[in-house]
Amino acid sequence: MELIIKEHGLKKEECAFVGDGKNDIFLAKEVGLSIAFNGPKELQEACTHSINQEDGHEDFTEILKII
Repeated sequence: MELIIKEHGLKKEECAFVGDGKNDIFLAKEVGLSIAFNGPKELQEACTHSINQEDGHEDFTEILKII
């Protein structure tokens, strides 16, 4: 994530990330806006926002309301 931010001449605060697993916690902490999408508790705590939806009824467009 740091490399992508640097390559594009961005600031951390100008970047967003969406993740759904514990392995995404590090990345979520590297950007200004992070969204846990049906993620575990640990990811939700690391992110700035969380979206939780019923299995089988996920609507990724809900992210647009945040960004």
